[in-house]
Amino acid sequence: MHPEDVNPDDYGRTHFRNLLDQFEDHPDWHFSDITDAKDEIVESAADFNHNEVYIDHNETDATLRLTVPHSYEPVLSASGSMQQPLDGTQRQDPYEDSFGEEIQETYQSIVADHDAEYLSKNQTDPLHIIQLEVPLDYDEDTLEESLYVATDISQEIQQVNDDVLSVLEEHR
Repeated sequence: MHPEDVNPDDYGRTHFRNLLDQFEDHPDWHFSDITDAKDEIVESAADFNHNEVYIDHNETDATLRLTVPHSYEPVLSASGSMQQPLDGTQRQDPYEDSFGEEIQETYQSIVADHDAEYLSKNQTDPLHIIQLEVPLDYDEDTLEESLYVATDISQEIQQVNDDVLSVLEEHR
C-alpha cells in the first residue's frame, strides 16, 4: 500500500493495541526490557510515528526488532527482522569466505525450509535472519502462525549456535 493511499484515522489506537497484544499474548515471545511501555507505543503509532519494538524469544537468543508502524512504501502495521547472532553480540557483516559467512549460509538453509505469509526469506544481512512484514489489514491467525514459524527457525538456529559454541569451548 502506498503512503498516499493510507488514511491514518483508519488505523488508530485499537488497531495498534490489538497488534501489540497479539505479540504479547504469543506463548513463545515477550517484550524486551528495552521496549517502551505498550501504551506509549500505541499512542505514538496511532499518530503514525515510528516506534522501535523489541520482542525476545523465551527459549532462544532471537529478538524480533520491529518498526511499528512502517509508514513508508509499502505501508505496514509493522516491519522488521529476527536477529539471532551466534555469540549474542555479533554486529558486523562477515568477511567474504569467512566463518561468519558459513554460519549465515547455514542460517539461510534453515530459513529456506520454512514458510509463513508474513515472513520473508529475502534477507541477506547476516544479523537479520528473516524479515517480518505485518500488513495494515493483517489477519490474527496468519500473524500467530508466522510467530510460530519464527519460533521454529529460532530454535533450529539456536541449536546450530549452541553446537558451534560447544565445539569452540572444547578447544579453549
